[in-house]
Amino acid sequence: MTEQTTSPVTQGKRYALVIGVNNAPTSDKSPLKWAEQDAKDMTRTLGQPYCNFDSVIEFIGDNANISNVAIAIDDLLNDKDAEDLLLLYFAGHGIQIEQANGDAREVFLAMSGFSRARAQRDPERQISLSWLQRMCYYQTNARRVVVILDCCYSGFIGTNPVEPNIVQLYQTLEKYFNIENVPSRPVVEGSRHIFAAVGPDEEARERNGHGVMTGLILDALQGKELRARDIAGYVTPTQLLAFLEERMRQIGVPHPRRLGVDTSAFCILATHEPPSSVLVAKEHPSREYFVPRTPSTVFQKRPNEIEQLLDQLVATPRQPIGLVGMPGIGKSQLAVQLAEQYHAQIH
Repeated sequence: MTEQTTSPVTQGKRYALVIGVNNAPTSDKSPLKWAEQDAKDMTRTLGQPYCNFDSVIEFIGDNANISNVAIAIDDLLNDKDAEDLLLLYFAGHGIQIEQANGDAREVFLAMSGFSRARAQRDPERQISLSWLQRMCYYQTNARRVVVILDCCYSGFIGTNPVEPNIVQLYQTLEKYFNIENVPSRPVVEGSRHIFAAVGPDEEARERNGHGVMTGLILDALQGKELRARDIAGYVTPTQLLAFLEERMRQIGVPHPRRLGVDTSAFCILATHEPPSSVLVAKEHPSREYFVPRTPSTVFQKRPNEIEQLLDQLVATPRQPIGLVGMPGIGKSQLAVQLAEQYHAQIH
C-alpha cells in the first residue's frame, strides 16, 4: 500500500519552529542528554512528506539564545494566512521562579543565555510560559496553532486565565457585579493546541534516547503507531492526545496535558495509510470523531458478523463499508474490532 501525502481538508501552508537546548549554564540545572537530538529528529520528521511542512526553522544549543528565539517566535506567528498551520516545539529545561516583585511564580524556557537572576529582576526579557501563551493565542491570524513543550513544569502554561471562555466569564462578572481589572482578550478564531509533557509542578523525563513525550510523538508522526491515527489515517491533536495518555500511563510516567481552545479548525499533523477501510472520513471533516479504544465488555457481536465483513474488506480492498444504525447498538465497537482484525490479516 502507498502512503497518503495529501489531505481532503483545505489548509494553507505549514510552518514550524523547532528549539532544542541541552544546557543553560546559569539555570542551576544539570545538562539534558537528548533535548537537542530530539529537536533535530523533530525537524527531520516534520520535513517528511507525511507531515509535509513547507518551512521548518531550527535553533539548537548556543544558537537558541533568547533574542534569536523571541524574534523567531514573532516571525512564526505574524504575517500568516487564516488557513495556515503553525507548530512550535521546545525541548529543554523549564525553570520555575518566584518573582522578586511579589507576583506569583513563573516558568521560563531555559534558552542558552538564560539567567535566573535576570529572570527575577526583569521577567519580560526572558521567554516565559505566560508570554508564550499570550503570543500563541492572540498574536496570529492563523486558525491552527500547535505548541509542544517537552520540559519540566510545562503544564504551568495552562494556569493563567487567558482562555476565551474564562475571559468571557470574568467580563460577565465585571458587568453584573462591578468586579474591576478583568483581563480583556479577543476571542480566538480557530484552534490552539498546547501539549505540555507534565503538569505545572512536575518534572519531565528522558527515556530511551528521547524526552518521553517527544519519543512517542515522533513515533506517532512517523506512522509507527496505528493507535495514533484516526480512521482516515490522520494524526490529529485529539488522536495524538489519546495515544499519549494511553502509552504514558502504560510506562508509568506523568501523562501529558493538552490545553487550548478548539473551535473546530480541523488540524492534521501527519497523514498515513488508514488503519482500516471500515469507515472513510467525510470530504470536509469539521471534527475528530474516532478515538480507538478497547471494546466494551458488554458488547456482544452477532454470529459471523465480523467474519462476513472481513471477507468483504479483503475481497474489495480500499472500498468503503458504511456501518449505519441507531445509536447505542454497537457500531463503534464493531468498527474497532473489525479494524484490528483487518490490519492483522493484511500485515
